[in-house]
Amino acid sequence: MKKNLQTLFIGLLLICFGANAQPVITAAGGIPVLGDKYLIQGTYSGAANAPTTSGANQVWDYSSMTDSSSAGTVNILSASGLPGASMFPTATIGWKDPIQGGYVFSNNKSNKTFGELGEYYSATSWGAFSPQLTRVAFPFTYGNIFADTAIYTGATVPAGIVVKVTDTLFADGFGTLKLPHNATYTNVLRIKVAFTLTYYASGFPLLSSTLYFYEFVQEGIHYPLLQLSANNNNGVEVWSAQYFAGYPVPLLISNFNSNWKNNLPNLQWNASNIANTKQFNIERSLDGKSFITIGTLSVVGNTAYQFTDNSYQSGTVYYRIQQLDKDGSVYYSDIAKLHSNENYGLKVWPNPSVDKVHLSLTIGSQYHVVVYDFAGKRVYENKYFTTNDAITTDKWGKGTYIVNVNTKEGWQTISFEKQ
Repeated sequence: MKKNLQTLFIGLLLICFGANAQPVITAAGGIPVLGDKYLIQGTYSGAANAPTTSGANQVWDYSSMTDSSSAGTVNILSASGLPGASMFPTATIGWKDPIQGGYVFSNNKSNKTFGELGEYYSATSWGAFSPQLTRVAFPFTYGNIFADTAIYTGATVPAGIVVKVTDTLFADGFGTLKLPHNATYTNVLRIKVAFTLTYYASGFPLLSSTLYFYEFVQEGIHYPLLQLSANNNNGVEVWSAQYFAGYPVPLLISNFNSNWKNNLPNLQWNASNIANTKQFNIERSLDGKSFITIGTLSVVGNTAYQFTDNSYQSGTVYYRIQQLDKDGSVYYSDIAKLHSNENYGLKVWPNPSVDKVHLSLTIGSQYHVVVYDFAGKRVYENKYFTTNDAITTDKWGKGTYIVNVNTKEGWQTISFEKQ
């Protein structure tokens, strides 16, 4: 008997400590805030999207879902100024749904619930909830139930009809969620939502319908990891899905250089992670503070870019690259300073070069000299360069090379051609 009790005790310990802890979704870990961005991917409807079992310590495997062409970025913005914002005066945030295309509005100032005030597509296609319809309550964990009601108004609701919405949230499971592209999330809470619409005329109910959908959420990610919704197709229940595909990777601008080419400022830079970038705006300044746009380049691939400032007149100038994303977000590169050739006098010869080049520098001084090829690869460096030195180029490939020289006035740049 004693041995059996010990075995039972050990078994219970293994169950308790081997199982995943029940996740708890808090306001801080579940409410979207200004500046949040999420990549959302739609999928083709099919059996792979259907909900599976509920309960504790589940493994929900949706890794076989097939991506559709519907995808985009959710960018949490201030509600003010968004299309349709005037219809939702209490909204504090809004975002464009990349799958459906409409703007979603919400008030994110409560620490007890988070929900939706409505959606706006156009003046003839919109819907609003009063009060805000709850999407999740806080704190929320396995087994919790939360019911909410609101009145729905919309462009398609007939005059004299009142639509009452009942929203019931049930956290019916927790465990591990597997998504396409080898994404796995633990401590995930599944919330089953029963969304009931009841239509009234003169105070009497006319008809009622209930829709079911599921949301999989994780503490710390302010957007559902997975959303499942059912549609009726000729009497057959078909499930559609969209899932969280990670955070947008910011574009990287590297090797941003400015130099003189044919007596005009020429800018070169490399760009990567450009999936969400719309274009580059080239900006110029005479004082390094106030910039104006002087040109635009479209995104053409993960490659090298260059721009010649054909409107340059004279003097020292400053340049920077403005990255404009598809969602309207703006980012900036570092600032490149280019001294007038006449003011500084840095020269390289012979240009073009065959086997070596020389630099015109003050006799008796030492300089830090770095040379890059046009792709941004460093091909030469000398921290103690003098006028007696030459830069050997005989083994270099043909093309443009950028020379950077650190002087008392800062880094100066000039380019030359290798034949």
